[in-house]
Amino acid sequence: MVLKPSRFRLNKKAYIFVVIVGAISVVGNWSYMQALQMLEPAIASVIQRVELVFVAILGALFLAEKISVHLVVAIVFSLVGLFFLQGGEFAIDDFRLEAIGITLLSALSFAIMLLFTKFAMRHTGVLTINFYRLLLISIVLSISLNVFQKLPELTLIAWGLAMISAICGPVVARFLITISLKHITMAKALLCTMLSPLLTALWQWLFYDLTLNSTELAGGGLILFGILFVILRGDKNKTPEAIKEPPAESSM
Repeated sequence: MVLKPSRFRLNKKAYIFVVIVGAISVVGNWSYMQALQMLEPAIASVIQRVELVFVAILGALFLAEKISVHLVVAIVFSLVGLFFLQGGEFAIDDFRLEAIGITLLSALSFAIMLLFTKFAMRHTGVLTINFYRLLLISIVLSISLNVFQKLPELTLIAWGLAMISAICGPVVARFLITISLKHITMAKALLCTMLSPLLTALWQWLFYDLTLNSTELAGGGLILFGILFVILRGDKNKTPEAIKEPPAESSM
């Protein structure tokens, strides 16, 4: 695929949707970073995955994506599985109302971002959407969090780890999710990302010699069951509208 400047030109509708996607991404990332400062990462991770519920509801309301019984069962099993995979033992004191609200804001923001991403895909390409989304996020968060003042403090190893994290997370992962939205519903695409915490646990077991107890193993099994429960039943819940790469359009 040849990267031409014309690929990154936007018409008026695409411009509006891409700006909305970028702005909501900023809100989602900012709120999740705030949540991580107020909650244990394991707790924040579980609450943030309520995004699955928000995505299913938004898809049904605005994209006619059916919420089937199979999908509901899969979401419930996956969320319960994640709870057990993260340990399954959280004290009441760990849950602060403000922190939960911030985490749910992050979940809702990312759900809305997926919705507007699907809208934007009707007017421009996947690569263009992700390019402008990352550009806007980088600019806003760098300025608001005074990132540039902290850059000289980073070691070479820290730079390398930050680059790997950025490439694997915001770039590759979101790009692949966006591509999947062309073929399957938002809820199913997001449900498949529930493999991430399961693969993380397996990575820790293989390379860091961290053992999984029976509760964590049961949680991983529930997540896997939830995903396979939807995938193996056949694709009866396809996205109602096949999204094709739009033709080249005039720039603004």
